[in-house]
Amino acid sequence: MALTHELMGYFPAIITKEDRVIVVLEKDLLETVWKMLLPRCSHVDEGLVYANSEGTLVFPVGGEGDIAKLLSGTPMPVLTQDQFEQLTASGKKPFKWASGLVGDDMSSSEFEETLRAAVEQCET
Repeated sequence: MALTHELMGYFPAIITKEDRVIVVLEKDLLETVWKMLLPRCSHVDEGLVYANSEGTLVFPVGGEGDIAKLLSGTPMPVLTQDQFEQLTASGKKPFKWASGLVGDDMSSSEFEETLRAAVEQCET
């Protein structure tokens, strides 16, 4: 999951305390996590990965598909249902959008107002 915008940069959903990108393999879990995030214009990134047999680590497959190069890279941990339950047990918000140009906690209306103010400033 990542914010949809016309700017340069990538602002994915992250696990707050670990500051890591959320990777899920289960559609139901993806939808549950997405609903817990501050509503923003966003999209799901899909990609081909090699996963370990337990489904807890993935290696993204790039365009070239060189297995030796792929497996020498850094694996990405997968958010499992058990981990999700542990993270949400406290009642705190364990997920957020990665900080971007205007922060990670701005509502949609605050974001729109910030953009309007920037446009007005540029027009004067």
